Amino acid sequence: MNIDVYGSRYTLIPLMRSAEELGFNLNKAYLGSSLSSQYTKTQKLDVNLAETRLGEYEQLEVLNDRLKLFRRFSSQSLSEVIVIDFVYEAFEVVTSAQGRLTLTPANQKFDRESTRNIRMTKDSRLNLVSENINLFVKDLNKFDKVILNKLRLPKYIKKTEDKFELRSDIETVNIMNAFIESFEDLLIEKLDGVHVVPLYENHHLDAYWFSQNYLQHFKKHSGL
Repeated sequence: MNIDVYGSRYTLIPLMRSAEELGFNLNKAYLGSSLSSQYTKTQKLDVNLAETRLGEYEQLEVLNDRLKLFRRFSSQSLSEVIVIDFVYEAFEVVTSAQGRLTLTPANQKFDRESTRNIRMTKDSRLNLVSENINLFVKDLNKFDKVILNKLRLPKYIKKTEDKFELRSDIETVNIMNAFIESFEDLLIEKLDGVHVVPLYENHHLDAYWFSQNYLQHFKKHSGL
């Protein structure tokens, strides 16, 4: 069975760690792009420069976000299943003459000038949520099974082995998580038959998505 991923490396990594045990093949990974960026025009990109400046996961994110790979090519996928998350809906979106892109660390590392572009307001982004989900659902309909992996940005940073501290930017994190949740809820409402991986019990703790317990949680609830 072939599987695609749309979202973040926090879904990709547990899939990679589970592939052999659960007997599936990872086909395409569309990472690092918000829907507000994905469903706009393609930007020019020096792929060789991206390969020189960026790590493996960063390349996947920058190529997908700037070249709009999911929007352009997901309909041609040979996969029956897609696993998605909405972590990157939490990130700001910027607009320039070249188009829109998601203001991720990978995009900023590739092009520091991207931080100078015009940032979309929260209201502008919220106004596009329904339209973007409708476009996304249309593309998801080609897959036999859609799995939504619910994720949140952690509220607590790990200070020592057994001590966590509330993040200083907790208000920003709460807003970012609200964006993620709004996309999850609307997708479930608009797409019949979505299989949901529920929130992990300790999703508020730093780096939870790399823990062995989270991996077991994902495997138990993924339906794969």
